[in-house]
Amino acid sequence: MARQFSLWPDSRLLELLRRLHLSVGRAGFPWAEGRRRFGLRGASMEIADFRAYVQGDDLSHIDWKALARLDQLVVRLFHARRAAPVTLLLDASASMAFGRPRKFDFARSLAAAIGFLALHHQDPLRVLSVTGEPVSPAARRAEFSAVCSLPMLLAHLLGLEPRGRLDMGAVLESAVAGPRSGGIFIIISDFFPPGDWSRPLRRLRAGGRDIVLLHTLAPQELRPEFSGPQRLRDSESGAVLPLTPNRRLIREYQRRLDAYINQLAVAARGVGAIYLPVDTSTLLENLLLRDWRHRRIVRL
Repeated sequence: MARQFSLWPDSRLLELLRRLHLSVGRAGFPWAEGRRRFGLRGASMEIADFRAYVQGDDLSHIDWKALARLDQLVVRLFHARRAAPVTLLLDASASMAFGRPRKFDFARSLAAAIGFLALHHQDPLRVLSVTGEPVSPAARRAEFSAVCSLPMLLAHLLGLEPRGRLDMGAVLESAVAGPRSGGIFIIISDFFPPGDWSRPLRRLRAGGRDIVLLHTLAPQELRPEFSGPQRLRDSESGAVLPLTPNRRLIREYQRRLDAYINQLAVAARGVGAIYLPVDTSTLLENLLLRDWRHRRIVRL
């Protein structure tokens, strides 16, 4: 039985999450009311500006105090409050079981934090938890629309376990085929096995989405330490590779890892997406306040 752990944020992290907002640069649902403020005019309770009254304006927007003071009819203009849909694609393939802590456990904690940020501000949340299957990728979809559904989101995440080999390129192509909903599309994955992500990312972006790639990397992947002969097993294919590590081999591994990180960064930059490699030993508070704020994934 898989070891269970709590995804519920402690009091310190909960207070931080309540203060943060997911950033988005595009319009949300024009028909859905939310707590996210956009630059366009709307009908929230927050006043944005004033202008002279013209025939046909809503009489309830007239500023009667201004009429008494200026002897002129003016109407109040309000900021629009819109809901921005958030789609979260969570890699649940076997390679995510690697590391101490497991990359998948850290990824679920990230997903829970993102879910709270979305639901707390009334942004509809769709979670695609994707496992690797022998024939084709299979996705478990769940949708949440209010902060009261947070316990259901956490239960959904706790019920997942990584398994199988995943073709992330095929998964992204499938996501592209969905409705062009705008909003934010966040991918949490170790992006293994390597592939060319430029085309599916370009098509996702063309669908009106702001894209964030969170590349989960275990400390053992970032800073490998070996002593003596090893037998390395591919967690997805099951292949076993005998290995006698030395400094030259470790340097070559580091070179290839750096090259792959740079490849992902270039692919993301080419479509205007945000790419962020994430060390899974990082505290969530530090990740949110330092890296995510710096890259404008969140704001206070």
